[in-house]
Amino acid sequence: MPTYVLGYSSGENELLSLPFFKTRFLHFDEYADKLSKQENYGTPPKPEGRLVYLDYQYSQAILLANILMQDDKVLEPFRNEIELVGLDEFRLIICQDKYIDLHEDILRDKTRKIEELYDEKPNAVQLTTNLNDSIERLKQCSTCFNYDSLEFEFGEVSREYLVLDYKVDEETKKAFRFHFSNNPLELFQLFQILLELNAYVVSKEDKNRVYQSKNIFINHDIYPSPLEDDRILRFKNLWIKKNGLDNPLFTKELSDGEYQFLHTLGLCLLFKNENCLFLLDEPETHFNPDWKAKFISSIRHCFKQKNEDTMQEMLITTHSPYLVSDSESRYVFAFIKDENKKIVSCEQPDFQTLGESVNNISVSIYDKANTIGDYALQKLNEYKDRFNKGENGRVLIKEMNKSLGDSLEKTLLINRILDKK
Repeated sequence: MPTYVLGYSSGENELLSLPFFKTRFLHFDEYADKLSKQENYGTPPKPEGRLVYLDYQYSQAILLANILMQDDKVLEPFRNEIELVGLDEFRLIICQDKYIDLHEDILRDKTRKIEELYDEKPNAVQLTTNLNDSIERLKQCSTCFNYDSLEFEFGEVSREYLVLDYKVDEETKKAFRFHFSNNPLELFQLFQILLELNAYVVSKEDKNRVYQSKNIFINHDIYPSPLEDDRILRFKNLWIKKNGLDNPLFTKELSDGEYQFLHTLGLCLLFKNENCLFLLDEPETHFNPDWKAKFISSIRHCFKQKNEDTMQEMLITTHSPYLVSDSESRYVFAFIKDENKKIVSCEQPDFQTLGESVNNISVSIYDKANTIGDYALQKLNEYKDRFNKGENGRVLIKEMNKSLGDSLEKTLLINRILDKK
C-alpha cells in the first residue's frame, strides 16, 4: 500500500481530479476537528490523508521547498533546462485572525477555563493555533518579520497578519535545513496545510454536497478562492535568479512550460523517499519538443538518490510519442476509440516502443502517418495535382524546393515525379 497517492492534472481533467478534489475538504476537516477538540495535529504537522491532489495552486510551495532545502546536484534538471540558479527573495503572509468554533465537549468542560484562554472569542479558537510551533520555525528562518493589520473603513473589524521576509543566501538555506530537519517534504507539507486551510470559507452544506456527489462533473468553482486578504497563506514577491540574466525574475514571468516542468519534477523530488503512486495527467502539455524528449530521463534523475527501501510507481497519460519512446512496451497501453461503435478499447503495442522512432510511434499508436502539418500537406497535394494535370515536373520541383522545407512527403513526391519523367 503506498504512503501517498499523488494526483496532478495539467488541465481540467474531471475524471482524475474529482476524488482528489474532495481530499482538500477532508484535509481541512481533519485539521479543524482536532483543533476544535484541542488535540495536537502532530509534530511535524502533515495532512493525514494519503490521497493528495497538487495542481498549479501549489507550484510556488513546491518550488520554495525544493530550492531552499535540496542540494545543488539534486536540482540539476532545474538548472540545466530552466536555467534556474536560485532564489533571490520572497515574502510569506500568514493571516492569523480566522477562527473556528470550539467543540461542544470542550465548552462544557468548566475545568478548562476557556474564557481565560480566549478572552476575545471564548467560544472559538484561532485557525492556525495547531501550527504555532511550525510558524515559529518560519520566523526563525526569516530575515525579518512584523505583524500588520488591516482596518476597515466602516466598522471595527481588523485583520492580523504575520509578514515574513526572506533575503535568500546560503545562511537562509542552512536555517531552513536546520529548523525543518533537512527534509524538504516537511517544509512543503506545512505550506500545504496552510494553503488547504482556505477551505474555511466553504459552508458545511457545500462540503456535504461535494462529499455525497457521485457526479464527476461537479462544479470545481465550489473549491475556495478567497480574496487575497482572506487567504491563510500568501506567497508574495517571489524573485528567482536565472542564468544569463543580470536582474532577478518574478516567478509569474515564467512560461507555462517552465512552471509545469518545475512542478512535476519538483513533486518527484519532494516525495522521492516516500512510497508513492504518482498519477500525472498530460504533464508535458506545455513542453517544447526538447523537454518532451528529456522528460522521462529527468524524472529518472529525480529518483537517483532515493532511499533503497522506498517504492514509487507512476501512471502517465500522454499524447506525446517522445514519452512512449522512452518507455518499454510492456508498460505502454494505448486507448483506442472505435468511431462507429463509440467504444474505447485498450491494447498494448505489438513492437518494442523503447528506442522506437517517434515517427513510427506516431503512425502505429497515434494513427498519424504524416510527418508535416496539414496545411503544408495541403500545399504539397496542390503540387501533386498540378503535375497530374500535365505541368512540367522540373519546374514544379524547383518551385517546391523554394516554398517547402524538406520532409519525407516532399521527397516521395519528387521521386514520383522523377520516376515518371
